[in-house]
Amino acid sequence: MSNEAVKEAVRLKRKRHRYERRQFLAEGEDLLEAALKCGIAPRQVFVLEGREGEIERLVDALAGGAVAGARPGSSGEGAPTAFPAAEIYSCSGAVMAKLSELGSSSRVVAVFEMVDNKFPGG
Repeated sequence: MSNEAVKEAVRLKRKRHRYERRQFLAEGEDLLEAALKCGIAPRQVFVLEGREGEIERLVDALAGGAVAGARPGSSGEGAPTAFPAAEIYSCSGAVMAKLSELGSSSRVVAVFEMVDNKFPGG
């Protein structure tokens, strides 16, 4: 595990750092899966050690696989979306607690890039 990656992710808990880096944290398997289904891949994923098997399907997608039900990719209508490989770190409970903003630390915390949406007429 990269200590620098953890330090950078922890800094994202501060609003100023999120906006400077144009990144944010998302906690939990549900949010990670929802993002993948929308075709949004994280840059990094921190997983509680010993729990990697529980999110194996998501980790496979992050390693360049696909998630069933994801929005169609460039391979055609209805095809699973392939994602670029994300950095995946197995972390101790203490590290996950540092990354988490929740009362009980999450089993998964992911770093995503902010997206600038441009709306028509605005």
